[in-house]
Amino acid sequence: MVIILLGLALIISLERGLSGTSVVGDAMFILAGLSRATFANLQKRWQLPAMDVTAVVGIAGLVALVPAYLIVRGPDALMKLSPAMLVAQVSVQGLLSGVIAMIAFATSVRLLGAAQAATFPALVPDFALLIGLPLTGEALSMPQIFGLMALGLGLLTVLRAARMQ
Repeated sequence: MVIILLGLALIISLERGLSGTSVVGDAMFILAGLSRATFANLQKRWQLPAMDVTAVVGIAGLVALVPAYLIVRGPDALMKLSPAMLVAQVSVQGLLSGVIAMIAFATSVRLLGAAQAATFPALVPDFALLIGLPLTGEALSMPQIFGLMALGLGLLTVLRAARMQ
């Protein structure tokens, strides 16, 4: 787990500096990881089926976030989007990220156990960096390259240790 944390620290990269928005963004990323680990452990402890967990989390998120979004941004923010953009966001953010990813993660908790399943979200920065390269045309910094390698090594170490048990 220490190797995974080292990899994440390298990807966050000290060369980027500590501006207010980067610190808040990094903190949100860490909070998301802790939330995912808590979710995995509670789902495993309570032996909850993946479909049930996904339905509850989806409905709870919808009930909590939609009114908050409408209060903060107003309905005009949604009305300004083109129908194609709205459909794309609902499909990608709602269906793929919200439903399919939740079902896959909840199923992996049941099949692999909470500890092993909780390590896979550490791959998110790897995939974000690798998918983003051709889209943004940016190059990886040396700390990011070492971070990718450390995350991969950390994940393999955790999976190997779990198999030995």
